Amino acid sequence: MKLAAIVLLATTILSAKDIPLAVVVRLKGHAQLGPAKAMKPAKAGDVVCKNWLIKTESDGRVLLRFLADKSFADMKPSTLLELGVRSGGSGGSAKSVLVHGGAAAFALPPGNEGDRVETSTTVASATKGAQFGMSTATDGLTRVDVLTGTVQVCNQMTGEHVAVTTGQSQASGYGGLGPIQQISSDSSLAIFDGQKPATIATSPSTSRLSVPFIDPVTGLTTILEVDVSRNR
Repeated sequence: MKLAAIVLLATTILSAKDIPLAVVVRLKGHAQLGPAKAMKPAKAGDVVCKNWLIKTESDGRVLLRFLADKSFADMKPSTLLELGVRSGGSGGSAKSVLVHGGAAAFALPPGNEGDRVETSTTVASATKGAQFGMSTATDGLTRVDVLTGTVQVCNQMTGEHVAVTTGQSQASGYGGLGPIQQISSDSSLAIFDGQKPATIATSPSTSRLSVPFIDPVTGLTTILEVDVSRNR
């Protein structure tokens, strides 16, 4: 398919510093991505690289699939994420996600080693199979809603940490951790927009891409097949 050919060609001409970390699986409305000083309009099928930003506008939503661990991030409107890498527990690397502002829902497939998402005040470390949402405001106040699994929430200002489990919500800011609250099973923060990531399948409106991920630590290459929507 033409879209697949374009994206595969794009991955072959990335420079050495442009390590691919994620693919835009689905996009609604408007969003931008790229290095901080060279962001461009995003579209389904775009590859997001190390140290790039991805920003949704007030009408935009973006579904990302990460290459290394096949996890998902559903970015809500008016959200800014920064993607990077850090040393992983198995001697390789793991993705690093920084939420500069706004909100996103994250889903880890069973068997995943874990995930970590940060804001200016808080680190959320999720276990296998977890689905959770994380939001932050300009004042550093962060909220973590957990729909399934367990998320360790650590406040970077005070060093406090707590395990937040299914159906619970934790607030964290410059003053420390707040009390754990209960949430509903349809938390607007943690739930994914429309169909769940696991149900995305190839159809006349999708294309299947084969995207190479080169681990920046080990140098090993993994090929991930991703189905992406052709509709904005």
